[in-house]
Formats: sequence, C-alpha cells, structure tokens
Amino acid sequence: IAFLSVPVIPAAAPLAALGCVPGAATANAQHVADAVLFDASVDPLARTILCDPQTSGGLLISIPRQYADELVERLHAAGVPAAACIGLVGPTTPHSPLVRVLNTRSHP
Repeated sequence: IAFLSVPVIPAAAPLAALGCVPGAATANAQHVADAVLFDASVDPLARTILCDPQTSGGLLISIPRQYADELVERLHAAGVPAAACIGLVGPTTPHSPLVRVLNTRSHP
C-alpha cells in the first residue's frame, strides 16, 4: 500500500493528531500486527489512520494492473472522486508480511 495515494478525508489527520481516534483503532492495529509491515517512514499518525475502524476496507478492489487507470477514470466519471490506485499485489513467501505499507505514491 502506498500511503500517500490512499484517499483520506481532510479532517482525519488533524483530528487523529488531537487524539480523536476510536478505541477500536488500537485493536485493529494489534489484530494485523503480524500481517502488516509498516516502513519506518510511515509515521504513527498514518498508521492510526489506516487502522481506523471507520474506514471501509471492504471498498478495496483488486484488478489486473493493465485495467487500473481505466477503472479509476470510470469511477471518477461515475461520481466517485476518491477512487485511486493505492498499491500493487505481488508474490509473498511464508515469511513475508501479507501487506507492506510505504510512505510513497502508487505507480500502477
């Protein structure tokens, strides 16, 4: 996941910085701790935002890379301005994390 490509509601970061975070965000972070590797450059605030239970991970879509730009364009045209390519799916090994979070923009 390229954190800088993840659409975030503008008020989310300032509110999270003030401590306005649901208690379940901590539980979510603990639940995925063994499966998610956050790059050292991803600050704690970004980690908190990604673990916020009010976001809808169920709205993630995985499609073949060659269709990503077209899908994002179609979603924008259909009135979904927050549609974005936020990362890539790649191979894993038994000892690699299921998800890596980088403090970058996605390059589909």
